[in-house]
Amino acid sequence: MQNQPVTKTLLQEMTEKIVREINPRKVVLFGPHARGTARPVSDLDFLIIENGPFNAQRRRRAERFK
Repeated sequence: MQNQPVTKTLLQEMTEKIVREINPRKVVLFGPHARGTARPVSDLDFLIIENGPFNAQRRRRAERFK
């Protein structure tokens, strides 16, 4: 799979998918893309804050999105 450049549009699309699928309380971009220091090999770092507690069921749901 070839990497595509990280653009504001791509970030918006990814955030919208996370919100649509998980309905989190908050989505935070951190790391080099958030700081504006990303290089071509930099990955995307998202912190997803949900309302409920972490448990086995939530973990299984997360595995579907890998």
